[in-house]
Amino acid sequence: AVIAVNDLCAAGELFRKLGFTTAPMGVHPFGTRNINVYLDNGFMIELLSVHEPNLYQEANGRHNTFTKNDQAFRVTNHVPGISHLVVTTSDALRDHARFENAGVTGGPLVEFKRDFVDSNATKSSISVRLAFATPSGNVAAYWFSCEDINAPSFETRALLKHNNGVTGIQCAIGVADDPLHYVPFLENVCQ
Repeated sequence: AVIAVNDLCAAGELFRKLGFTTAPMGVHPFGTRNINVYLDNGFMIELLSVHEPNLYQEANGRHNTFTKNDQAFRVTNHVPGISHLVVTTSDALRDHARFENAGVTGGPLVEFKRDFVDSNATKSSISVRLAFATPSGNVAAYWFSCEDINAPSFETRALLKHNNGVTGIQCAIGVADDPLHYVPFLENVCQ
């Protein structure tokens, strides 16, 4: 789950006060930065803020789907709030084609590389490919599948141990006036 925030440092501190272990801050090449919370069952919470507004707007001008959706969420919804839900994939290109065929594509693929620092301060890089899906009539729900193209191997135990005892999240609940409208969309995204 990607949570759009205005003050990343304050949001990270709040999660630490709530007993979560947070990863070091990450910087994206399109003007955003994040702090992640990794959970033992594979779920991840990504706190996301706009760090460099000029890069962010340039990315929007180049039709970067990630920043476009993030900006649309920030304009039309209360921040902080969950701006994206993400599923893991082994083939974002296949997902993008499937989303296009189903008429739910959220926009062009996004591929990027960024520096990564693990809990032992070991530096490496990570690269990912994102395929976006957006339900018809959308005003707040953005989805994407994320493929790790190059993910560093690192010691995760320190990042998975949380003082509050949380080991995972079991579900995400969406609220809609007409929930059945979203069933075909969700079946497609979570295929």
